[in-house]
Amino acid sequence: MEYDLSDLPRSAAEARKSGQKYYWRGKPCTNGHFAPRRAGKGDNKCLQCDAERQKSIRMHPSKGKKQRERRREQWRKNESRREQILKNKRHEYANDPAVRRKAISHELQKTKGIDLTRYEEILEIQSGKCAICGTTDTGNKQSERFCVDHDHETGAVRGLLCTHCNFLLGTIGEDKKIIRKAIHYINQHN
Repeated sequence: MEYDLSDLPRSAAEARKSGQKYYWRGKPCTNGHFAPRRAGKGDNKCLQCDAERQKSIRMHPSKGKKQRERRREQWRKNESRREQILKNKRHEYANDPAVRRKAISHELQKTKGIDLTRYEEILEIQSGKCAICGTTDTGNKQSERFCVDHDHETGAVRGLLCTHCNFLLGTIGEDKKIIRKAIHYINQHN
């Protein structure tokens, strides 16, 4: 995971004074991570170390189960506030472009391995069109974004495709022989 460390304060006290949540000392943590640290009092953990610790807890059979049970119990306790919390989140998402952008970026990073900034760069390179057919229509009623096409062997992002072209590539399994045969078939029957 990469972090933008350029604008962060150099100490926890400086970060707290300026109202920021994180700081960067300019050197890696004891585990060698180049990641910011939390600026809370007594909470100077490297974000990468903390993420790894959280993941190990989730993956541990008994600890992960206890954590999930605690969260479910918290959710049940807040039942009266739950609808209000969800309503506020939906309202915030609908009315705050920054919140919406962050959520979209998080979803893209989680599912496709790229953030919204990289997605927009690729879209600009492709002039806002599908990389194969050149349409500006995403072909998807549920999303206004193109599909992120990636190489299944390396995981590298190749480009953005409309739903139809993405489905086509997925269906033929990226087999060049089948593509040539399909072109031959179309030419033969035209």
